[in-house]
Formats: sequence, C-alpha cells, structure tokens
Amino acid sequence: MIRTRDLVIFVSVLLFVIVGIAVTFISDIEQKSTFSFFVTPLSTQDEGVYAAEKPEVGLNRASIIDRLREAITLGSSAVVPSPSVEESEESVSEEDVPELHSLQVQYCPVQKPLDVLVRDYPKKDVRLSVANMKRLVLHTKTIVGTSTLGTSSTPVRTEKEVVLLEMPAYPVALGESCIESDVIGVTTRGTPLLNSSAAEYRGYGPDYLIGYARDGFPVYGSYQGEVDACGGYMHAAGYRYSLTSGRDFILGCYKGIPSSFVTQ
Repeated sequence: MIRTRDLVIFVSVLLFVIVGIAVTFISDIEQKSTFSFFVTPLSTQDEGVYAAEKPEVGLNRASIIDRLREAITLGSSAVVPSPSVEESEESVSEEDVPELHSLQVQYCPVQKPLDVLVRDYPKKDVRLSVANMKRLVLHTKTIVGTSTLGTSSTPVRTEKEVVLLEMPAYPVALGESCIESDVIGVTTRGTPLLNSSAAEYRGYGPDYLIGYARDGFPVYGSYQGEVDACGGYMHAAGYRYSLTSGRDFILGCYKGIPSSFVTQ
C-alpha cells in the first residue's frame, strides 16, 4: 500500500514538473513574441526606404540637356547642380560618412570639352537596348525627304534608329582609366549622366539603378559601405559604381575602358 507521505511527495514532484514545463513554455512564447516585435519594424522600414525614394524632380531629359548646352556656351566642362536640389539636401553628420580613402577624381591630363554630340543631344525618342553583347543608346530619328511621282513631289517622313553610345553589356574591370569629360554615361532614361550631378541622385537607395557609365558598369544610388578609388565595389551581382554621402562626384575613375559618343 502507498503511504500518505509517499503520495504527498509524489504529487508535489509532479506539480513541480508541471509548473516548470508551463513556465518554460510561457517564457518561450514571450521570447518569440519579442523577437517578432523587433524584426517586423525593420522589414517595414526597409520597404519604406525604397518606397520613399525621391522622384526624379528636375531631372528630366530636357532640363539636363539645356544645362549642358548652357555649360558649353559658358565654356565650362562641369555642370553645377540646380539650386533647388542643393537646398533640399539633408545635412550629413561625420559619423554617417564612410571611410573613402580621400577619393578624388582622376582627371585626364587633357580635358575634353563636353562632347560634340551633347550639343545636339535629342530630348526625346531615346532608349537603351542590349544586342550582340553591347548595350546601346538608341535614338529614333525622323528624316524628311521627297517622293517624286511624275511631275509632282510629295514630302515623305521616314524614321531611322541611330546609335548614340555603344557600351559593353558585360564589362570587364581592366584597371583605372582617367575621367576626360563631365559626361560619364547615361541614365536608364537615356539622359546624359554627369559626374558633377551626384547630389541630385543621393535620395536613391543602394539598389536603385541610376544608369550606366561609359565603360558599361552600372551606377547605383547611395551606398554606406567602403568603395574603391573609382567609387565602386564588388557586389554579389558584379562590380558596380555607387554614390556615397562623402563625395560630390559620382566616379573617381573608370574601372574599364570608356566608350565615346557616336557623332552623326
């Protein structure tokens, strides 16, 4: 027979085990709940950062080309950012500026004036395309001619697509090449990309594709990590240039061989 004292001891131990299991279970639930509390806002914040990226206000093709032509008239090789952009820049503390190893633009000994093509750069009908391992900047050009039938002639309009810039679609890093002009590439919209316009694109995140440099490597938005002398770094998807809050230019040099605009 089970004695009363043994029964009391058994019941006490059983209750102790049950209470211990319950406490452990509740504590585990609280930890999971706390963990999800911290993770969820971070995920939401990340989405908010990219959703809140500034639209390209004042960065349309016509306004940039007009500024380029004005710079040509004034005999300047650089284009100063518009005042509205400079005024909207947020102040950056020294703690937010990454180590940049005193990056500077490696200018070529002989600076070329703004490209001849830029003077007549089209304000519309420009697109980017990839064909035969090349990334092409194409412009649909309207040609006006005449068609003669008998003794009468009729105006005829035809469209011809011409190449403005031809870059490698799969560029290779071959070293460091100097910067010979303020026009360092094109945006994804076909607008000339200026090295002096870094401030205008700082509102974009590190995974926002701004455009392509003349050597074919992509140019992305603001990145807070360490970059090399040319202003780029090796991403999981390949080498890319990136803006940083510590410099007022986009490229310090080209990582590949820059292409030239095609003159018509």
